[in-house]
Amino acid sequence: MHPSIEQYLAFLQTKRRAPATVKVVRHDLAHFVTWWEGTRRRTFDPASLRHEDLRDWRTVRQRDEGAAPATINRGLASLRGYCRWALARHLLLENPATEVKDVPTEPLAPRSLPAEAIDALLRVAAAHLCRATCSGGLRSATS
Repeated sequence: MHPSIEQYLAFLQTKRRAPATVKVVRHDLAHFVTWWEGTRRRTFDPASLRHEDLRDWRTVRQRDEGAAPATINRGLASLRGYCRWALARHLLLENPATEVKDVPTEPLAPRSLPAEAIDALLRVAAAHLCRATCSGGLRSATS
């Protein structure tokens, strides 16, 4: 892996990023670099990185590899972080990740409560209603 990526991962560790986060970022960047070197037929060099590279990688992940939008977007987030870091250290002249958009995702359906929780809520509501009506706490609409 390119030394700048190892330096970036070390930087994330100094920022107290969770080990699982650093592991995922390492995986995402390694996947990108492997693709980049195979496609460009040369050793990865951040100075050669262009926004078309990130855009093409996103397309290949989506169209050819069938990766889920969330997986692709996580990879793009890892690349954006690396590019920001590399730009700040003058490894890049411009940030190639700024123009690359995330893959649209479907909104998640709302999660429902488990049947046991619904049953418990209904029982509590019924008990409160019974107490209120049985003790005369509620007045009828005709009173």
